[in-house]
Amino acid sequence: MLATLSALTSKQYLTQLADYVGAALHIGMPPCLIQEVMIHCAMYTGFPTAESSLQVVRGVLEEKGVSQPQTDPKEADPNEVDLDELEVVGQKTMRSLHDERSEGGYAAPESAASGIYATAIDYLYGEVWNRPGITHRQRMICSVAAFTATELVSQQNKFFRSALNVGLSRTEILEVIAQTGPYSGFPQAFNALAVAEEVLD
Repeated sequence: MLATLSALTSKQYLTQLADYVGAALHIGMPPCLIQEVMIHCAMYTGFPTAESSLQVVRGVLEEKGVSQPQTDPKEADPNEVDLDELEVVGQKTMRSLHDERSEGGYAAPESAASGIYATAIDYLYGEVWNRPGITHRQRMICSVAAFTATELVSQQNKFFRSALNVGLSRTEILEVIAQTGPYSGFPQAFNALAVAEEVLD
């Protein structure tokens, strides 16, 4: 279900997303976990994606009479977040996920993307990857599904390997990719499976 929700929110298939938010609640996923999927995918597909997807979640919760999750205190007052602490936590999280790949490609200091990537380290790895209510393993499932749905091959090369570092097996990684096929397209899943086969072998 994490993979399905991630694919649907990344592609902004909002009508179908509403159906599967309801299904996620039916199988016992807590609302806070469902919301975190939307917030996590926004790292890759943009904040408007999260806004529209979270509106869908709110609508489904209201329709079913389910209480809205409490707001994270840090969201209420972002000035309380210590930027130096975010950088330290972000660097640690990034290295634990990606090993030596955390300093190559667009993450390299000499890269043209180094300036904006510094922001990514602070807020994406420091803040979002460490929000409560969802584990790093669950977040990685969302990442693998989102990168498959959006056909981001460079990120697939990096994250499919990194998925092993949070406890996903080779078989589980392939199954997450395959799960997205009916929701974001079988060609996208086939192409991502070919990438995974190459990087994981």
